[in-house]
Amino acid sequence: MDTMTAKQVFESMNISRSRLYQIIGQLDNAHKPSKDNKGKYIFDKQAVDNIKQYYAQTRQDKDAKETVYSDVDSMHRLVNSLNKQLEIKDQQIAELHKLLDQQQQLNLATSEQNKKLLEQPVAKKHWWQ
Repeated sequence: MDTMTAKQVFESMNISRSRLYQIIGQLDNAHKPSKDNKGKYIFDKQAVDNIKQYYAQTRQDKDAKETVYSDVDSMHRLVNSLNKQLEIKDQQIAELHKLLDQQQQLNLATSEQNKKLLEQPVAKKHWWQ
């Protein structure tokens, strides 16, 4: 089988007829299949190989782009997750600062009370009183 029809080519590649002609349109002239005197494409082995090679390359490029988009999407999800964690940590730090401030005020009040108690004269009591 030296040549194939367009139907045989697109069925063997599992693509649509329009996709086949789109690929042919994107090939450079040196790799396009030749046409007969009626204007129909002649799909010889070399032309079919060129089409398959171009199709495989575009599939790889598409898969690579999808992988990149998938990686970018994963990175966005990770960044969002980390931002949420950071917000939670900021809230926790603010709460700890509030508690620390309260503790310092309590310590200051206690210290002032202790000073006052130490400054008061102590009445000496005898053992019988």
